[in-house]
Amino acid sequence: MSVDDRNAIYLRALGEIEQVVRDEPDAIARQAVIAAILFRELNLIWVGFYRLEDNVLVLGPFQGPPVCTRIALSAGVCGTAARKQTPVIVPDVRQFPGYIQGSGATQSEITVPLVVEGGVRLILDADSGEIDYFSQIDADFFDRILSALGEHV
Repeated sequence: MSVDDRNAIYLRALGEIEQVVRDEPDAIARQAVIAAILFRELNLIWVGFYRLEDNVLVLGPFQGPPVCTRIALSAGVCGTAARKQTPVIVPDVRQFPGYIQGSGATQSEITVPLVVEGGVRLILDADSGEIDYFSQIDADFFDRILSALGEHV
């Protein structure tokens, strides 16, 4: 997919997401709709949220096959993003030490944390069936999506 195509998809999705965030007061409902929009628009294997509770990432709303419900901060791509408080893009999950397999079809993954007042509140995580599917474009748009959610997640 070209950069222009990816940008067009995200701009369209952001319009829908901003309306949901503006009109829906419930954080779980907002996250559920965001996951559904991203799943549809990006043709993903899995996309969803993990929230940080008592130093463990706990599964939130998602689209795709069932995955682990709790992730230690010391484990996997999501734990790495939360621990480092920075996006993590994994071009080939087979090359990531400590990768936690959610779906055998996953080839690449991106996780982006929402950091509020110096702490991670939420992780937006997505898996693709294509190697090297995600780039900085995705990280930037995921960050914009998380920023739209704000600190009330």
